[in-house]
Amino acid sequence: MEKKQIAMSEELFQANSHGIFPYPDESRDSFLHRIMQRKKLEQDREAILQRAYGDKPYTILQDSEWESTTQIMQHHFDVNFIWPLSTFSKVGLRFYELGATFSFEGNCILQMKKKKLFSSLHEEVLLHEAIHIARQDLKSQKYEEIFAYSLSKSFFRKFFGPLFRKPQECLFFVFGAIVAPWLYYYFDAPILLMLTYLLPLAFLQARLTFTKKKLSNCERKLKLLYGKDARKVSFRLLDEEIDYFSKSSLEVITTYIHKNTSSRWKQIRCCYND
Repeated sequence: MEKKQIAMSEELFQANSHGIFPYPDESRDSFLHRIMQRKKLEQDREAILQRAYGDKPYTILQDSEWESTTQIMQHHFDVNFIWPLSTFSKVGLRFYELGATFSFEGNCILQMKKKKLFSSLHEEVLLHEAIHIARQDLKSQKYEEIFAYSLSKSFFRKFFGPLFRKPQECLFFVFGAIVAPWLYYYFDAPILLMLTYLLPLAFLQARLTFTKKKLSNCERKLKLLYGKDARKVSFRLLDEEIDYFSKSSLEVITTYIHKNTSSRWKQIRCCYND
């Protein structure tokens, strides 16, 4: 029995370092099976990508092109990818997208537009999408973009990037930015400018400020429990847990952590000591 527990702890620890987190409410057996499936990606990578793209053009990113991203992910989030499904291809990407992730046969594939030079911007896009891949198992989007833009070297992208949680919000905002000046010009009605552009912008900014504040409150309390590992732990939390921790006392948070029986919290407790 003790050997099984040790083996289980080792599997949880290894999966954690590779960015494989249990789904919300996922059973232990299901999670262990999924770990084994992910391990097969190293051998099945080319076959999966070939099925995903068919006869459409793509180029596989080499492991060396992940080196910088891997080091940053390891340092900030304790994630070290070893089976990334990643390609250079413009198939399916919108004109304004440099990169994106999509799901195929239960696997997450990272896709970037073909590079001319592997500039710092491309490296940043790769890092941004890698953060999305790492959190894909959590199925939580509320704080996703804040994490994804948190390591941007650009103050503008770090500040304004998380405004949009979904692509539809970005498209709606761009549409409003284009339409608003025309409405103002033809109808000379400032109220239309406010309704189509300024009010949506104010709403998005207020929402982002409020969301960042809750994440900050959560991590401030986690720092008292986990020290320098606080962000690594918050990176593994569900949206509702970040919300809950942000407004709860340290005693309540500690009780929640130790009484939670989910596979995900067993993994967190195995890897990080409070």
